Amino acid sequence: MGTSSGASSVSSAGKDTPSLDSLDYVIGSSKSSPKPTETTNVVVFVFWATWCRESRSVISELNNISAKYKKRNVEFLGITAEAKTTVEAFQRRKIGRMNFPCAVDSSGKVARACCIQKTPTACICDGGKVMWSGDVSKGGLDKAIAVVLHERGGRRGVRDDTTKNTKGD
Repeated sequence: MGTSSGASSVSSAGKDTPSLDSLDYVIGSSKSSPKPTETTNVVVFVFWATWCRESRSVISELNNISAKYKKRNVEFLGITAEAKTTVEAFQRRKIGRMNFPCAVDSSGKVARACCIQKTPTACICDGGKVMWSGDVSKGGLDKAIAVVLHERGGRRGVRDDTTKNTKGD
């Protein structure tokens, strides 16, 4: 994953949801982690880093959004490329830690599959597809989740932070 400033992420909207088999879980486990290919859950991947000021500054907001949508079967998974020991130390803090599962993507496979070029970036996955991707520090994640949930019944299109609905709304 790239730096927190500079190039924005290339849109991954419309791509297949990547396999999570290569992840090493820091919080939670592969058994308890979100299942992005299941049709019953919307899964939000949050690509972040402990060294990234913007990533750290949005954790409280992400925790709130995660709690808000938990009853609506929206699951969050934090993903970082950092060493597991670094993330474990960060998560031991009492303030500023994630309240949802977190995993290390040491191979970078999941980040590459989602076209991640910077942190913090989120991808909303539903039914095995990435439905939205965007820079979390710029806001919009809460609204994007609401849109994906609204559109679950009759797919009108795929959204990301740089394009409109594919049917032209």
